[in-house]
Amino acid sequence: MPTPPGKKKRSKDKYAQRESSTLSVRGVRDSARSVTKFSELYGGGETGRLLAGPHNNDRKIERLLQRRHKKSVARGIGPDGVYRYGDHEWKVPGGVRQCLKKSLIWGQVVNQYPWAVVWSGNDGRRKRKLFATAGGAVHFIATQAQYHDRHAAIVSRVVGYDIPIQYVNRIPRPWRWCPYCMTARRFRRHKDNLKFSAERKEWSNEKNRYVWRSRTLAVLVCERCGCTNKDPRMRRSNQPWEKRVIKQGVRRVRRRRS
Repeated sequence: MPTPPGKKKRSKDKYAQRESSTLSVRGVRDSARSVTKFSELYGGGETGRLLAGPHNNDRKIERLLQRRHKKSVARGIGPDGVYRYGDHEWKVPGGVRQCLKKSLIWGQVVNQYPWAVVWSGNDGRRKRKLFATAGGAVHFIATQAQYHDRHAAIVSRVVGYDIPIQYVNRIPRPWRWCPYCMTARRFRRHKDNLKFSAERKEWSNEKNRYVWRSRTLAVLVCERCGCTNKDPRMRRSNQPWEKRVIKQGVRRVRRRRS
């Protein structure tokens, strides 16, 4: 057909590019709008508990999950650190409160159940329940688990957290910081008496300071979550910390040698 006067003929290539880009944007929007439950976002991986492929590159979904995490943590926990729901109360450990204030990493975003609650039942057996949000885990402990086991704990299944600065050098032995329980725990020797080699910070009387030395260490296991001292976060959180005073105006500091 002849082109009407005053109108330019549109090339097929440009029209096809424009149509394909419009469809891709619509696909992202429609996928976000069609989701009515958080469980519908997952279904990937062998277990089906990872974020589905169509949502991996969707920043809106990531922001939505980050917002859900912040709301679930802040809901119900008062300024005194006590979670209240009706007649139920549970004192949330200080380390747990400090760690849960941080944003989720990508490994927690793609995992459907990045949190768990561990407690001992009336029969003495260790039980475990998975949760999608940290707030749901806190609510379960406050309303159910604490009545069966007063030592019920929330556990991070994906990533360990370093010790908060306010607890550095303040945890008495035999307690140690557990990066996955996010609080102080007792660590026991492995039942098979396993050992491994690692560097440990020790005091040197000759240099009058701490130095790093290679040692053979016994494997220690957390009695709640199963974390061991092979984890680098556990070792650096429980090592001696030092304060180094730097004079005003100094821009370069000489690095200490072991």
